Amino acid sequence: MPSKSPAQARMMAAAAHDPGFAKKVGVPQKVAKEFNAADAGTGIIKAKKPARPGTRFGVKKTRRYTGR
Repeated sequence: MPSKSPAQARMMAAAAHDPGFAKKVGVPQKVAKEFNAADAGTGIIKAKKPARPGTRFGVKKTRRYTGR
């Protein structure tokens, strides 16, 4: 059964890979793995885009005018 929302998909992916987190949220790890496997082909979780080259964390540095 695929996830209904991106938030649910992220939570199930985290629970599938971390037994401590699965216990914390109250989801059996076996169920989380089933959800994660079903979400694999749907594209509901998209990978983050890499930062643009020449920038730090994708944000361009600019100088501020200090008024001097």
